[in-house]
Formats: sequence, C-alpha cells, structure tokens
Amino acid sequence: MTEKSYQSSSLPTYARKELRELVRSQLRALLEQGDFKGTKAILHPVQEADIAEAIEGLPETMQVIAFRLLSKDEAIGVYEYLDSSVQQSLCEKFKRQEVLDIVDKMSPDDRAKLFDELPAILVRRLLGQLSPTEREATAQLLGYEASTAGRIMTPEYISLKESFTVAQALDRIRSWLELLKQFILFMSPTQPAA
Repeated sequence: MTEKSYQSSSLPTYARKELRELVRSQLRALLEQGDFKGTKAILHPVQEADIAEAIEGLPETMQVIAFRLLSKDEAIGVYEYLDSSVQQSLCEKFKRQEVLDIVDKMSPDDRAKLFDELPAILVRRLLGQLSPTEREATAQLLGYEASTAGRIMTPEYISLKESFTVAQALDRIRSWLELLKQFILFMSPTQPAA
C-alpha cells in the first residue's frame, strides 16, 4: 500500500481482514469465470482501499482486467492506494502481448469505453499496437464526443438484403454469430412510415 492513510470504517481489524480476503477470493473466482458484470457488481460497494488490496492479491493478467473494469473515478482512487510496484506493473502490463490480445479481441465500442477510462499515454501505446483494422475502427469511435450515440455504438453489424429469403437471412446471421460478440437485430416494417 502507498503511504496514503485511510479510515475505511469502524469495523474491527479482524473483520476488515476477513472482508478483504472475501472480496479477493470472489473477485478471482468471477474473473476466472469471465463474469465481468458480476465482477463490477461485487466491486461497486467496496471501498477503494479494499479494492486495491484485492487487486494486489490477483495474478498479473487478472490485475489488469480487474483494474479496467473500474470506472474512471474508481480507477483513479484505487490506483492511489496500490503499492507503487503494482502501479508500475499495471502500466507495464498494458504493453504485454496477452493484454494486447485481449484488447485487440474486444469489440470496438467496448475498446473505446476502455480507452475512455485509461490515461492518454496508455491509450496511445495500445492504439499503436492494435491491428490496422481494429485501430481504424477504434479511432473512428474515439472521434465522436463522449456519451454520444456514435461513440457507444459498435461499427460491427450484419447487413441483410431485402431480396433475401428467410433461410438466406438466417444463414447469413448464423455465419456472423461467431465473429460478433453481441448484436441486436433491428426489424423494420415492410412499408416505410409516412
């Protein structure tokens, strides 16, 4: 922990230690399962100092993932509580190939959200290491102002021609299912609205 002092609560020391260990073990289990929504949910009510200690007890790659799941404000607060070696390690890990692989495989809109939460120097470094296609898609989204539809919508979509039969449309959708992490299928009326 850094020199920053804190008073998290009036819980006895032994209860605080148990709480930290519980958070750390649940955090690790959720990350191992790939349950990022659950991970965010468990971290939400936890104080920054306790989150920092839980992150410090994780394997290196999980530290990066857990840290990136924090909101920008939480990440700043948690970062201040992290041991200086973990702080440095987090910055260095954003250079490592396995982290780059994770970032490269994210959908462009999720990647843009992540980049919104990271320091600009790390964003430039990661953008420079992305594949050209992924870099272009992400840069396109980052070109829109924060909190606009252009910034949060994915540029990945499935297009269907009006002339497709139902079977052709379903075949096309199925062929893209493996490539797209998630999608919404919009339906429009056969006659345009007047």
